[in-house]
Amino acid sequence: RSAAVLLAWRPHAANASTAGICRLDMADEAFEGLFWKARAGAACAAKPSDGAYRMSLDEWDFYITVQEGYTQSTRLDLALQRLAPMEDKPVCVRVILRFRAPRADGLPGRDESETLLALEDALVNRACHAEAAIYAACVSGRGERMFVFYVPHDEIIRNAVSSLGKEFPLYPLDMKAMQDPDWGFYLDELFPSLVERQQMLNRGVYASLKKHGDALDEPREVCHWLFFPSHHSRDRFMERVGPLGFSLYEAFACDAAEGWPDHLTCGVKIARSDIPCPEALDEVIEQLALIASSVGGEYDGWETAVVSPERPIH
Repeated sequence: RSAAVLLAWRPHAANASTAGICRLDMADEAFEGLFWKARAGAACAAKPSDGAYRMSLDEWDFYITVQEGYTQSTRLDLALQRLAPMEDKPVCVRVILRFRAPRADGLPGRDESETLLALEDALVNRACHAEAAIYAACVSGRGERMFVFYVPHDEIIRNAVSSLGKEFPLYPLDMKAMQDPDWGFYLDELFPSLVERQQMLNRGVYASLKKHGDALDEPREVCHWLFFPSHHSRDRFMERVGPLGFSLYEAFACDAAEGWPDHLTCGVKIARSDIPCPEALDEVIEQLALIASSVGGEYDGWETAVVSPERPIH
């Protein structure tokens, strides 16, 4: 088998030389109209005062859900989970617009994507001027787009919205504000679940495999890492995944002195032959993550070899 291996993000192996994040190339993504390109993002990315939050596009990502035939894209700043709630920004403001020509699945058509991105740039720049607001998320679906901000008071967003009327007359903006000092809307409604978070990470690995010439249609060994609070928890996990065709590749102890979290004492690397494509592997990973969670464990990532004409399976 080829020695070339791509890894999904393994948070508990952050100090390992092989750990890393394979980022999605947005230019290759069919949902390119959903992304904020931040062409004019200087206001929000301005150097903050000491200790202030600084928005970075590095931790913006998205996940897709489908309900009743409609697709919804939630794009958000994942870094905010570590900082929420911010006491000085207890008000959640949602700014909503309607698409003029939505697709059948409820997302915007390509013809209006550039205008929507320009509107988003302008809104965010004006709202976040002088760090007055935090831009948290953008949700698209069912013919609408919603921009989510956290602010000290809603007048900040109201002024930004009113200033865009003449510039974007075809897109009237509706504004809804609510007190949300605990940031429940962001943390409970928008932040991805365990399964959605892993799917976000998987997407980057699939894209990286494709860039290396992998068609994602050949079964090959896929290895998974999982960690547990006790040997008993690990054994219970293995009892459940063994009948699913997974074999134990390696079992190991986690030493807190080496940077492992205190609550994790041991881990396993397991393997099975699968096709590393979203249609097949996402469901496999979801199943492993849920089984691990049910016994107190944590799913930590996966790896596989690149298979291509230059790197065939031997």
